[in-house]
Amino acid sequence: MRTTGTRNVLMIVIHRTKRRTTKSKGKLPTLCRQYGSLITILLTCVVSATTGSLRADEPFDYFRNSWSVIGLKDYARGTRITPQNKLLIDDSNEVGATVQVRFGRALNPLSRRQTKRLLDGWLPINLIIAKDECVRYEFTLWATPLPTVKDWEKAFDWPTEGENFLNWIWVRVTNTGDTATEAKVQVETTGPSRSGSNDFIWSLDPGKSAEAVVRIPFHAMNDPLLSFDEEGAELWLNRTVQYWRGIKKINTY
Repeated sequence: MRTTGTRNVLMIVIHRTKRRTTKSKGKLPTLCRQYGSLITILLTCVVSATTGSLRADEPFDYFRNSWSVIGLKDYARGTRITPQNKLLIDDSNEVGATVQVRFGRALNPLSRRQTKRLLDGWLPINLIIAKDECVRYEFTLWATPLPTVKDWEKAFDWPTEGENFLNWIWVRVTNTGDTATEAKVQVETTGPSRSGSNDFIWSLDPGKSAEAVVRIPFHAMNDPLLSFDEEGAELWLNRTVQYWRGIKKINTY
């Protein structure tokens, strides 16, 4: 866990506390009065130099062994996201399947190097940013009811037509460099009864972006030919955000 900011603040608080306590006794030493602030600044710089700095825009996670989950309210199970950023979904005979996301020209797997964070800091919508030289990959992961349910609004709130739901992986790829470059994404599902991969390759000019969406049911579908490829990611992401924000508003009042 990064503690740079905590240590810096702690030093300043301790120093200020000492000054106030000593002053209240009428025994503030001349050295502390003249050089106390300088000593605090020097110690802070030393701690920052030895532990590294955390930029304000850098994703942060308190936990090294960080798990997350995407799912729906009151459903028995959800899709877990491991510390290595693999997705764990159901397969058959209680043997799960995994979803591995790879990115970049070498198709490196997402790993602990990429920090997960939640939209708005609490929504069950995971955001992951990865970089391959000048190419930036922005992944959004969330869950919705299956688009085939009769009433998707009720299915957000309760498993009205079974426990299955749809996992979404939406990636936006941007070339932040000055020359054209290649970008790649692969989403591979591996399990006893279902496996396969979705592969995407782009040639991006400077400043240009591309997007791709992968939709994976939590439980394998009885009809292997059934596809949700026509479902709009932005539409279902907005529905998901509105639902969870609505839940928070109800519980607030």
